[in-house]
Amino acid sequence: MKFKKTIMLIVALLFTFALFGCNDQPDNTDGEDNTEDTIATSIELQQTGEVTPVTYGYIGGNITLIATVSPATATDKSVTWSTSDPTIASVIDGTVNFLKVGEVTITAKCGDVENSLEITVKAPVEISITVDSQRMNIGEELKVTIDTNSDNITWISSDESIATVGSDGVIKGIAAGQITITAKDMEANVKKSMAIIVQDPTDSKALLKLFASNANDYVRHESIRYIGWESGYTYDDNKRMDCYYGVNNYWFSELPEVTLNMLADGVKTTGEMSSVEYICVHDSAGASPSSDAAAISGWCTNSTNNGSSWQYTIGSDAIYQQMEETMGAWHCGDGAGTPMCDIDTGVKAAEGASEWPEVTISDDGYFVIEGTKSTYKAPLINGAIAKTSDIVETGIPTIIGENGNYYMHTYYNNTYKQIASFGGLNTIGIETCVNYGSDVMATWATLAKFVASKEVKFGLSAERVCFHNTLAGKPCPYTMLNAHMIDYFRGLVTMEWIIANDYSDYEITFESSNTDVLDNTGRVVGDGPAQDTTVSYTITVSSGNDTASQTFSTRIEARA
Repeated sequence: MKFKKTIMLIVALLFTFALFGCNDQPDNTDGEDNTEDTIATSIELQQTGEVTPVTYGYIGGNITLIATVSPATATDKSVTWSTSDPTIASVIDGTVNFLKVGEVTITAKCGDVENSLEITVKAPVEISITVDSQRMNIGEELKVTIDTNSDNITWISSDESIATVGSDGVIKGIAAGQITITAKDMEANVKKSMAIIVQDPTDSKALLKLFASNANDYVRHESIRYIGWESGYTYDDNKRMDCYYGVNNYWFSELPEVTLNMLADGVKTTGEMSSVEYICVHDSAGASPSSDAAAISGWCTNSTNNGSSWQYTIGSDAIYQQMEETMGAWHCGDGAGTPMCDIDTGVKAAEGASEWPEVTISDDGYFVIEGTKSTYKAPLINGAIAKTSDIVETGIPTIIGENGNYYMHTYYNNTYKQIASFGGLNTIGIETCVNYGSDVMATWATLAKFVASKEVKFGLSAERVCFHNTLAGKPCPYTMLNAHMIDYFRGLVTMEWIIANDYSDYEITFESSNTDVLDNTGRVVGDGPAQDTTVSYTITVSSGNDTASQTFSTRIEARA
């Protein structure tokens, strides 16, 4: 009996333990996770690259929005994007594309929470600005006309020390110089700009003063022998012509259009020049009336001409090109294998010094430059020390180096028995026509303008013109040398260079009051007047609002 009661007590205890054990440990025998989800409570909208999202956009543009769900521990942070009007703006994964003008709401939603951004879509900003002239004088005002659909324009001057611009688009010139004026919609980041040049109103007067200092009060004619191979390069009085100077050292005409008559690539060339340092002038030595620019150019490209080439041919009314101007040509007779002006003479050039200094030879055989003995020894002649008289008539060209010293490179030409300069590797060669019956003075005027244009193009000074004589000792250009016109021609080049380099933005017109005697380029008509005749002409220079005119008179010598 007692044993039976003991068994019943044990059973009761086990039942109680099992009962309380079931209450403390939930039944999880089916494998389900009954942990509660953490839900999203808010969404913050940000725009890529911006502190706060913009509230506007422009058709064709887009922005990228980023939705940040809080809390970071939210069970589900997936975001659904929507637009209130997909015809105004679309949205895909936060990228909003603006389609047409209107108001639109972009919404990001996560579960039961959402955030929206209201955006105004605008038409693209268009800006157009114009002025009557992009030039103005110091002290003047210039109104910029603007055509735009923006009402949020800001005006900007790139340099207010030169010119200011007000909110009304009025520019005020303060000092000479060039600036950029900009009209900008800061919100749309759209702008339109234009260059404005502020000039000193005395510029035009300075230019007229330059023309006045280069004017000829008495226009003479010169009796010039046309020297060619036909007469054995000797004087032929049957080929003598009276040619008139121009009324000015500037030729009031545009250059003829260049006609191409090109050699095949790689033919008669030393290859690409390392640099262009000088423009070298020749003459064709073809005094026959038929030896015009077309004929001389044709000889350059003729298959039977195996010994010479040059880049350009110039006559009184035509220009031909035979080679690319930066390709070395066979025109100097110096072997074309040695660089030009690459030896330091050790002589310092004075500030502003000419690159055609006086060059002599000392008793012990060294070059002397402007009175200073150099460290550069002149070439020996048959083993003997050279003399100053052995230097070519047109002089020794130099280049002033970065260290301020004169640089030269000379040699003795055994054919012409002269000390000359190397140059074939670094010069553009021009053959000039001297065909009898043409106006060689007009040819030289054309040549001077062309040479100056190439000097300016390659960043060279007006002095960077040399001659075949300079580079070989050959008496070429024959006709110019014989007429003692080398210095005159250099003066023409200098005047043309000044206009091309310093006044390229000016329009220059020449109007003759006596067109039967003087044409509108400043040259005497035909054979000239039967008796000395006084003529007048007006030169007008203009650049933007800077305009000035001056009337000149000159006397034309009677024809011979």
